[in-house]
Amino acid sequence: MRILYELSVAANFIALFLFFIFAYKKSRPVIVAASSMLAAGTLMLMFFLAFQGVQYHSQPVTTPFLSYNFLALLIYLLYFLFEFRFKIPLLGTFLVPVGFFFNIVSLFSRNVQAAQMKMVSPFLLGIHTGFLMLGEALFILAFASSVMYLIQEKNLKSKRFNQLYSRLPSLGKLEEMAGLGVSAGFPLITTGLLIGFFWAAKVWGPGWYLDPKVVWSTVMWVIYAWLFYSKISDRIRGRRFAVAVIWCVLLILLSFVVSSFLPSIHTLTQSYGAK
Repeated sequence: MRILYELSVAANFIALFLFFIFAYKKSRPVIVAASSMLAAGTLMLMFFLAFQGVQYHSQPVTTPFLSYNFLALLIYLLYFLFEFRFKIPLLGTFLVPVGFFFNIVSLFSRNVQAAQMKMVSPFLLGIHTGFLMLGEALFILAFASSVMYLIQEKNLKSKRFNQLYSRLPSLGKLEEMAGLGVSAGFPLITTGLLIGFFWAAKVWGPGWYLDPKVVWSTVMWVIYAWLFYSKISDRIRGRRFAVAVIWCVLLILLSFVVSSFLPSIHTLTQSYGAK
């Protein structure tokens, strides 16, 4: 089934290229082709992850390779959901590149043997990782919305009513979309972390909270919590909120790099309920 994954990546790359073309030249055939290619790539990726789950008798989030591709899948699905809700075809130009980034990152992730996969307790792992991935995907959606917000704000301030300006929605709609991403993403990330902490205490025993990855995740959660509180309390709005979201998501991307270098027992062979 590897061919299904490779075809998915190829289709998503073509879609990404077409979305960039659409950003420079508004064309209905181009955006239809881009969305169609992304839909085909997303469907193939979904089937690939489902087949992997059946093969390993587990959720498709038990290895870094599968987890990164699952996150990419969620990002692509959120594009279709929010494009349908808000009617912003240009959203793909800002959101799809991030999904494709995780497709590519997965190729450099470490391999895990099938024998190791069968040692894993899949139930809590699937819930823990699934909640985290969906929450992060929603934050990434907020990131794309915030980037568009800053671009549109700049167009308005400089009175550059160009083609890009006409295809971007109002600042209010972009802020609403970013707010939805943060408001929905934070509870999911919190739930995923709480399940992970419960599992860690059960599997690792005393001192689990001193693991570097646990400490780093807690620090990241505090940042997410501040952004979530600032949003629901209306303490920051407009440009300040957009900038805060962008910095927060950049920290998310940084966390993927940092966590891979941290010494930890948070590995497939030493945790996850391995027997």
